[in-house]
Amino acid sequence: MSRIKYEYVTSIIGVIIFAHFYAVFEHWFSWESRDPLLSILFRLPKWHGVSAYQYIFMFILFAFIGGLPLWDDIFFRRELNLATISLITANALLAGLIEDYAYFYLYGMQITPQNWTAQIIGYIRIDGTVIPLWYLLLTPIITILYYYAFTNID
Repeated sequence: MSRIKYEYVTSIIGVIIFAHFYAVFEHWFSWESRDPLLSILFRLPKWHGVSAYQYIFMFILFAFIGGLPLWDDIFFRRELNLATISLITANALLAGLIEDYAYFYLYGMQITPQNWTAQIIGYIRIDGTVIPLWYLLLTPIITILYYYAFTNID
């Protein structure tokens, strides 16, 4: 396995671990006493109930963390290609998916139809379990992005 493949794997492992820590943080964070900087994100337009906090702040944070092992290649060696962009995008999407699910399962909660995550684009029930449709939408996208990233390494 080449050096870049190891970096790809460590970036995936890192983003999975970080997503779990972030889910714990969101449980502890007081949403009533919002930071003035974050309050700006909550005043921006929502998209299907998703605040700008999720689609701007969290995506940028997860992309940064997901690309961390690759930043030296990107900034110092000027090696930015479509495979790297694909990997970082897949990592950010995977982190969002894992963080959302971890928010519930780390605390022994089940996703219900009333949870905002099930109301974004809807949900389905499989054997009594509520599965948000955006989970099913992102899973093949993430898989395709990872496939492209790992098959197009220079």
